[in-house]
Amino acid sequence: MKNSSVFRFSFAYFQLRLLLFLFFALVLESGLICEARDAAEISWRTGTEFRQSLTGEIGLTWESVPISKILPLLEKQTQIAIWTDRRIDKNLPVTFSAQQTTIPSFLKDITRQTAQKPTEFLNLHSANLELSRTDSFLYVGPKPFVNHLRTLLEIKKDELKKSLSPVDQKKWLKEKVISWDRLTEPRMILTELAEERGLEIRGLKNIPHDLWPARSLPPISALELSLLILGQFDLTLEFSSSEALIIPLNLKSVVLTKSYPLRQVSSRKRGLIEKEAPETRFAEKGSQTLVRGILEVHEFLSSGAMAEKGFSIGGFPSIPPNHAASRTSPASDLNLQRLSGKIQGPFLPFVSQLCQQKGLKLIMDETSFHEKGIDLRQNILLEVENATVEETFRKMAEEIGIQAKIEGENLILTP
Repeated sequence: MKNSSVFRFSFAYFQLRLLLFLFFALVLESGLICEARDAAEISWRTGTEFRQSLTGEIGLTWESVPISKILPLLEKQTQIAIWTDRRIDKNLPVTFSAQQTTIPSFLKDITRQTAQKPTEFLNLHSANLELSRTDSFLYVGPKPFVNHLRTLLEIKKDELKKSLSPVDQKKWLKEKVISWDRLTEPRMILTELAEERGLEIRGLKNIPHDLWPARSLPPISALELSLLILGQFDLTLEFSSSEALIIPLNLKSVVLTKSYPLRQVSSRKRGLIEKEAPETRFAEKGSQTLVRGILEVHEFLSSGAMAEKGFSIGGFPSIPPNHAASRTSPASDLNLQRLSGKIQGPFLPFVSQLCQQKGLKLIMDETSFHEKGIDLRQNILLEVENATVEETFRKMAEEIGIQAKIEGENLILTP
């Protein structure tokens, strides 16, 4: 049995690992090795072993190394599968150093770093990442999708059980090791998945053409794999008694509603939830509190855990301070950040996303803009180079004839 709870590497041993990495990186660059890993050789950690491994300590040092090279080697080293969303720029460089950290802490640090890349802020998917987990692997992707990932899997599992016969349910829920070759179309993965299980998935033509790198995953169900593939195209499955239909994914509807005794939803717990999942809704009805939110909210409220233990999204315990990388307030170092690139699209959605990435609260009076005939959703087109965050907001605002300024951790828009 592998030691699944603790990974410890001496500094000298890690230096050897780093040298091996540099060797493989050079070979990859020269084209002598087609893949950074032979996925079939990895004996993935799953179930309890996988969950215990997430708290194991490792030592890592990377200096401006692309994500595409770090993660395959990390998978081989830890036997923990890490799936990165197709919408992520795999060439984003990562710098990280810690002698005692965990895999989730390391990946969380990557998501924070990408939000501060000076030339990547225009790629909203790459600059606003989050980490979640399933029962067998970690998933890094755009924050809105990843924050709803576990909830989506839970909802669709219940929908499947209500719609299909026990025999068909087993076909969707039976887990199997999955892999595919380089330049495989995701549409073909789903097609083969359905054919192998005698299932019917309608609407496959709605999946855009795309070519994926080689990938291997631990045992995974047809349901989970289908939802993960489709989610990367903002699509999902809808089940009925006779078929599974591909439809657009509306993340606002991916929530669970449950009721709790008033005493179970303490002000402390509610405050922690509202900080991490502000879209959660609470409503008191008699002796009960009705809570509408993602799966993690309900797990936190149902576990009986003390509020002091914290609340986090993604299916992880709150990361202890000694494991977390040092961090500052998202808005505290804005003057040091520089942004470059072309901005094209509707003004308000773009501003809202950038505020979220930079830890800013958007302050404005929409009525005053409406009275002056200003459309906050009109398209803008401009280019910035080595601009501060505030300069970028100001130039964007000038495009529609308004003003923008940063005060503390607030971005204030005025006509």
